[in-house]
Amino acid sequence: MEDAKKREAIVNYFKSAPKIPTKFLSICIICAFILYCSEETKMWAYGLWAFVILMLIIWIYSLWRFQHRPWLNDDINILSKQVLDKVGIDQSEIVGEPISIIAPRIYNRAGTSLLYKKGEDDYLRYTPINVTLIHFTEHQLLSYQAIFDLTTGKTLSPRTDEFFYNDIISVSTAIESHTVKTDNGAEIQYNQAETFKLVTSGGTSLQVILKDPKLIAELGGSGELPQTRSEKAVQIIRRMLRDKKSK
Repeated sequence: MEDAKKREAIVNYFKSAPKIPTKFLSICIICAFILYCSEETKMWAYGLWAFVILMLIIWIYSLWRFQHRPWLNDDINILSKQVLDKVGIDQSEIVGEPISIIAPRIYNRAGTSLLYKKGEDDYLRYTPINVTLIHFTEHQLLSYQAIFDLTTGKTLSPRTDEFFYNDIISVSTAIESHTVKTDNGAEIQYNQAETFKLVTSGGTSLQVILKDPKLIAELGGSGELPQTRSEKAVQIIRRMLRDKKSK
């Protein structure tokens, strides 16, 4: 699918599903039955019924388009390949399984629009996102962090870091507090943020917020943030570091 059509489908996904105009169609059906009772107006009745059927087909098609889900995995895979080009690493140098961690970007969105919706599976989906991509080479861990706008496919405020395995002294997850500044300068305190942190002997670190109940409240107050991707990422990082440091 062309990128422009994909972005349009993603925008449509976050819109409210179109509602069928039941009152209008009911009036059309009643009028069609009345017209059908007279030989002189039967053709008008057939026309009205055809119009009702056409409206139903258009509504069903529109509903399908609005329920079509974003292609997040496709975007992550494309972005992952672009990151390797930026840091000058060939795909052949990568070992293990590349991983990605995503979280909502509610504040300081660099001009992007905040969109969110609870899917039929009760999970919240949203844009823009904080995306963290991690690749492993034989001797180091490469991280890429950015704001990613699903509706345009653009990345904002990108940052890349390299961490040599021998320099990493701790990998942990913890419930921490952190403060976020809004676009108007106000500060919001998050007290239940589950955070992944990697720290090196030189004092550098990689920190990723995995989830926070307050995020759910600010995204409509219902639903869950998908955590399978984040939980799997943390497990892979720990396993890879154990393997590398044991050699």
